[in-house]
Amino acid sequence: MIIRKYIQFLIILITIESCSNKIPNDVLSNKILLNEDSSSRSLGNNDLSKQNNNKIIYDQMWHLHNTGQKAYSDNEAKPGVDLNLSNVVETGKDVKALIADSAVDFSHSDLLNKNIKAGSLDIRDPLDITGPKFTLKDSIEITKDTNAHGTEVAGVIGGSINEKNGFRGVAPGVKMGSINVLERNSVLSEDEKEILLQYLGRNYNFINRSYGFHCFSFTSTYYKTEFDKNISNQLSDNIIVVQSGGNSSFCTNYIEAYAKENKIDLMDVFDNIDPLNVTAMQIEVFKRMRAHQSSFDYVKSTPTNIVVAAATSHGEASSYSSVGSDIWITGFGGGYRMRKTSDPIFRTSDPETDPAIISTTIPGRKNSNSQYEFDKDDEKYPENRGYNYTASFIGTSAATPMVSGVIALMLEANPNLKLWEIKYILAKTANREILEPDQIPGIMRMLKVLNIFDSSNQYWEPWFKQWVKNKADNYFHHAYGFGLVDASKAIAMTKEIMRGTKKYPYAGKKIENKEIKQDYSEPILINEGEMNETFTLNVLDNLSIQAINLLPTIDADKADGISIELISPSGTVSTILYPANSLISNNTKDSDISRKYPGNSLDVVEKTMGYLTNTFYEENSKGDWKIRIKNGNKKESTVNTKVKVLGIKMKILGFPLK
Repeated sequence: MIIRKYIQFLIILITIESCSNKIPNDVLSNKILLNEDSSSRSLGNNDLSKQNNNKIIYDQMWHLHNTGQKAYSDNEAKPGVDLNLSNVVETGKDVKALIADSAVDFSHSDLLNKNIKAGSLDIRDPLDITGPKFTLKDSIEITKDTNAHGTEVAGVIGGSINEKNGFRGVAPGVKMGSINVLERNSVLSEDEKEILLQYLGRNYNFINRSYGFHCFSFTSTYYKTEFDKNISNQLSDNIIVVQSGGNSSFCTNYIEAYAKENKIDLMDVFDNIDPLNVTAMQIEVFKRMRAHQSSFDYVKSTPTNIVVAAATSHGEASSYSSVGSDIWITGFGGGYRMRKTSDPIFRTSDPETDPAIISTTIPGRKNSNSQYEFDKDDEKYPENRGYNYTASFIGTSAATPMVSGVIALMLEANPNLKLWEIKYILAKTANREILEPDQIPGIMRMLKVLNIFDSSNQYWEPWFKQWVKNKADNYFHHAYGFGLVDASKAIAMTKEIMRGTKKYPYAGKKIENKEIKQDYSEPILINEGEMNETFTLNVLDNLSIQAINLLPTIDADKADGISIELISPSGTVSTILYPANSLISNNTKDSDISRKYPGNSLDVVEKTMGYLTNTFYEENSKGDWKIRIKNGNKKESTVNTKVKVLGIKMKILGFPLK
């Protein structure tokens, strides 16, 4: 029973991902006991503690004010690890948010009157996407099939202050609209949904997208065209999108398919692990375990989106939170923590529940599958009589609305904030000191031990990196972006810039998009085990970098052994494609699980966003950039394991420097 309880927990949790209904997670994650301090910070006017004494639910909402509470779980949070709402008086008043998700239940007592009149769109209604033409509603009808996810997201962002139990959102003054893009009965394509979001988003201060593609989504002609048009027309500031980074630090697609095909009980596989005698069948399962990096989704590789990772109540990366160079900021998603390099590969005991996020849910839905009794026993917890709340909201889906809530507070403080300024403030005020830097998905250490790729430290080193300091003095981490969102500091800087006591360095400047490319008439061959094949792109423009997208064209029959690093003229290194990645076949009859690299022609690459990296934020773009491509494949008799590089393109977004 060492791991069964945890696996069951993963399977019953629901995430909103287009290709999967399960929360992929780190099966090998373990818990760690941290020393707790006794700090207790009082909050400002945006806090119930100064409004009434009926706070039975608020007192468990550690993400708002962490005093070491359990939040109806087995374990305590670490005091002081929260959003830092101290001295915050803003509530998000006059700010409008669009919740792109499942339909929000605005009949919930804490969401009543939070809806914008004629501010919601039901995509089940007749639509003319060419206009687009549609009819907006006050709210969307909730049916028995409506997933509660959108209602949970809305509660985190802007649930009203409940005088009876203290529940509230991060920005209780915000107003919201709903579009049910995750409606299962929709006949709309993903591109058609994007058209609707682009059109609707102009009427809101920001869009919250707590969903994404669980599988590899490489191309979208419409999405890329729309992005390029917005940049060239200086419209990138008009729509702010807060995007979940993904719940795939442990991607379960491959092992689930393999287990189903071969009639394997995954519970038995993980229950009966002997570290000294791993069976052949277990090895076949483990070979299909991968960390699916966030930037494999073109939406998350879009520089104009604010991509959010998740942390636990102890300030550690959540075990499920996808890593990648596209992450901008971290919110709280709760749940189990990611592994440390000092942890054993295998867990030695069943995990207990860690604090998740408390939020609103569709009333009356008892969750009998929840590991949290609060969700299924309203006799024991009368404060949840009628099941109006959940204590088990977990994922980057929960972390994202926290960042959205903080942005709403910033926008009340200064309604004139635009996208690039918001990103700047979030990055500059992010809290990295509170976060655990030594974080690695446990499955990567398992893959290294299995010896199916090159075993050199040079190959595996990217997974073990911690904070990277670039030459503009910004710190970046593949699990956290620039760090944990800090509400108090973000609002303080917002006000300083508005008053003129602090200067926003790019005020009045226009964003520029520069493209540099090199195509090779003869493919450059990289043999197995080669780690230092380097390509150079020379950039003549002087830009303060806001984001970079790298678009390599690679011909490879086995893509999971490829690793790509981008090195700036200043020497900063960013891992763009991680070694032992999830570019493997989902065909369970393919014993070598090889998959061709998806960007294997110039035509295909032209339709992609490529890999986004934020590591070089504010560095100078001018000079020679190095692209280092490693081939960690081992020679195999059944598949060509060499790598051919056909071309490399880099797109730099930045503000001109004098």
